[in-house]
Amino acid sequence: DLLVTLVALTVLAGVSLWDDRHHVSPVLRLITHGLAAAAVMWAGDLTITGFSFPFFGVVALGHSSYAFTFLFIVWMTNLYNFMDGSDGLAGGMTVIGFAAYAVAAAWAEEPELATTCLSIAAAAAAFLVFNFHPARIFLGDVGSIPLGFLAGALGVVGWNDEAWPLWFPL
Repeated sequence: DLLVTLVALTVLAGVSLWDDRHHVSPVLRLITHGLAAAAVMWAGDLTITGFSFPFFGVVALGHSSYAFTFLFIVWMTNLYNFMDGSDGLAGGMTVIGFAAYAVAAAWAEEPELATTCLSIAAAAAAFLVFNFHPARIFLGDVGSIPLGFLAGALGVVGWNDEAWPLWFPL
C-alpha cells in the first residue's frame, strides 16, 4: 500500500534528520529501519517466495522468505547510507538504478511504478550535479536512508508485481 510506504518513508526521514542534527543511537536507527521494512511488507503482502535458477527451476524459500525480504529492505536502506560518503556514488546509483526500475516498470505496463521511479531518478540527477568530485553537498542520513529504503521496497514491489525478475534490484 502506497500510504503505508509514504508513512514509513516519512518516519525514516524524520529519524534520519534528527540523527543528522543531533545523535540517534545505532540501535534505535536499526529498529526504525526494521519497522519500516516490516510495515511495507505487511501492507503489500510482500515476500520473496523463491529464487529461479537456470536449469534448476525455482528454489522455494518457505517461511524464510519473510526474513529474506525483511533483511533485503533493511540492507538496501543502510547500503545507501554507506555510499553517501563517496563523491557521486549514491547519487549516481540512484539515477542509474531508479531509471532502470522505471524502464522495466514501463515495459511491464506498470505506469504508477514507472512514474515513481522516474521521478526519483530525475530528482537525483539534479542533486548529482553538485555531488560529483569535488562534492559540494551530500545526501546525509535524511537523504540516503529514505532512498535506500525506496530502492529495496520498490525493488520487492516490482518483483511482486512481476515487473522484473528477482535478480533485477540487486
